[in-house]
Amino acid sequence: MSSLRPALPSDPPPPKTTDSEVRPMSPMAAVGWGIGSTVLFAWLVTLTATLREAARWDLVNNFACQLLAMLAALFLILRIYAPDASIRRVLGVRPSHPGFYPLAISLGVAMALPTNVLYELILRRFPNPNADDGLARMFSEATTPKRVVMGLIVVALGPLVEEVFFRGALFSPQRRRSTAPVVVVITAALFAVAHVEIQRFLPIFLLGIAMGTLRAASGSLFPSILMHATFNAVPFYAMTRPGAALEEAPAGPLPLGLATASVAVAVALVCGVALLGARSVDAARAREKDRA
Repeated sequence: MSSLRPALPSDPPPPKTTDSEVRPMSPMAAVGWGIGSTVLFAWLVTLTATLREAARWDLVNNFACQLLAMLAALFLILRIYAPDASIRRVLGVRPSHPGFYPLAISLGVAMALPTNVLYELILRRFPNPNADDGLARMFSEATTPKRVVMGLIVVALGPLVEEVFFRGALFSPQRRRSTAPVVVVITAALFAVAHVEIQRFLPIFLLGIAMGTLRAASGSLFPSILMHATFNAVPFYAMTRPGAALEEAPAGPLPLGLATASVAVAVALVCGVALLGARSVDAARAREKDRA
């Protein structure tokens, strides 16, 4: 006699995995998002300046406007390209090989001098009457609490917000359609445009290339944030020296020899980043999540 047992309800299907459900972003769409956030940022700064003229040059106000503009763009990008995906995965918030972190700090320091020298050379050829460094003067005149806030913005919050947007929200969706070099170049160009001043475009673009290379090789957002923060910390530390805001620019020749050496060091470090990315299993796993 065959034994019968009551039919049991079938097990529920496993939960649907949504981490990989990120729609690809075309280069032209990325340009639209980048330019749109920059235009919104500029409009917010102009709007606040109509209420208080000094707000146009106020670091805290400018950061608040940038934060609002990029958060708005980030929200829309996530809703359109990854409505059900993990935000951490979309932004590249994941571990990678620990060797990328000292490389990121070293690159941030090495890039500071050559980008500054390049900017000075461009200013000599194409002067900008509005290019005086008012930030150092504002810092020297600020109260201690405001100095702390300025330091947090320049060294920590600013790099965090910009990297989350450019090397996070714009990077991962593009990697599902374009090669890493294309994405690195596009995000670097949009990053440079977001700094508005045309004389800064090439130096900031080169900085963006270095940070994008870190992001692409490591598969993680953390190294580019660390490099960006270090890069900003170098001039900020120089600015905090007593009397730094009152010092005049040196009249002698620019330190081209030192800048050349710094360029060589930066190139060597970028090569080290690429080599580590090619050999690291952890980095390969992290990069795979960008393309999955």
